[in-house]
Amino acid sequence: MNAIAEQSEAGPAWQQLAPFLDEAMAELREPERDALLLRFFENKSLKEVGGALGLEEPAAQKRVARSLEKLRAIFAQRGLMLSVPVIAGAVAAHSVQAAPAGVTVAVVAAAKGTPATSSAQAIVQGVLKLMLWLKVKFALSLGLVALAVCAVATLAIAQLRQPEPPPPPQRSSPVPLPSGPAALIVVGLTSADAPEKVDSLAEATRRGLIQRGFPGDHVEILSGNVNRKRILQRLHDYAGSVRDEFWLVLLGHSARAAGGVPAFQVSGVRVTATDLKGALDAIPGRQFVFIGTGDSGGFLPVLRDARRSVLSATRAEGEPDQPRFLSAWVTEFAKDSKASFAEIAARAAAAVDAEYLNSNMAQAEHAQLADPASGRILDPPFGVELTPRDQPSSQQTTNSASTQNL
Repeated sequence: MNAIAEQSEAGPAWQQLAPFLDEAMAELREPERDALLLRFFENKSLKEVGGALGLEEPAAQKRVARSLEKLRAIFAQRGLMLSVPVIAGAVAAHSVQAAPAGVTVAVVAAAKGTPATSSAQAIVQGVLKLMLWLKVKFALSLGLVALAVCAVATLAIAQLRQPEPPPPPQRSSPVPLPSGPAALIVVGLTSADAPEKVDSLAEATRRGLIQRGFPGDHVEILSGNVNRKRILQRLHDYAGSVRDEFWLVLLGHSARAAGGVPAFQVSGVRVTATDLKGALDAIPGRQFVFIGTGDSGGFLPVLRDARRSVLSATRAEGEPDQPRFLSAWVTEFAKDSKASFAEIAARAAAAVDAEYLNSNMAQAEHAQLADPASGRILDPPFGVELTPRDQPSSQQTTNSASTQNL
């Protein structure tokens, strides 16, 4: 572990001591300088150091250790607080690679007693040459680092000044639908004991829209695992593809979300009236929205708009979760699918009133319509004058109310 730590510290330590290494080596005595030069600058073993200096291996080890300790003290005087192992590791790791060719060879030869010159003189000259080379190389490395930093900074500034290319154009919808009306029917969560299967009512609504003149591939039913993201994504797609009349029919349950905002119940997070308003506002053209759920009257103040008719099956909380108005509306739509939105709603409301009256029951639900022409929320008959032949008989009402699959 100590060896790993010393090795990791060798790089930063070398950067600190390299500028002062020549001066520190010059302050050592000649025998100490000779020992460090052979041990670290020539990477000799302790046995080889002893042989070159005429010492036994233990004596050579002690001299190297004393020399390192003096070198540590010299560095400490210059403010470099480095341990002996760190100094030894840094010098051993960098000195041999940094030395120019021929310097250490000449020094070792002199240390072994080459007749050309004395050992001390050759070692001192070798050390001075080596220290000068190390100092020059260290300065060059710092200069290269500085140049690299300047180059990176210049490139970054140039990129900042260069204007970014405009983003590629994005389409709001993958493939626009052909011209013509479109509709989205959404089946949300329903109770298991509901008197009628909402899926069958959704399919009957789809058939009515096709009879009204909608292309079959323009009428979509979302059912099964329906969630908020899926509904809003489909409405977003219609915003970029539909330019004509658009219908939205919600079948299932409604409830109050956090803050009392009306919301359509689906898997996961509910779809609030605010969510629907934002999505519908992005769809151009005339719009017709039918919320065939209980507690749906709260949607009308939020969704009403000058180009949008909004029909709710109920008015307030406490009215049936699956109101009779839903089945009545589907029945009247099937009878005359090309009638106006308000006329279909008025006939359905009249059928529900007749059923409660004939069954001797108190009225438990009240449909409402947000009228774009007047800007008001209307009660039945929603401004429509029904003639006697338009009003369903008691027998017709009973039959329509009992119809479950149109």
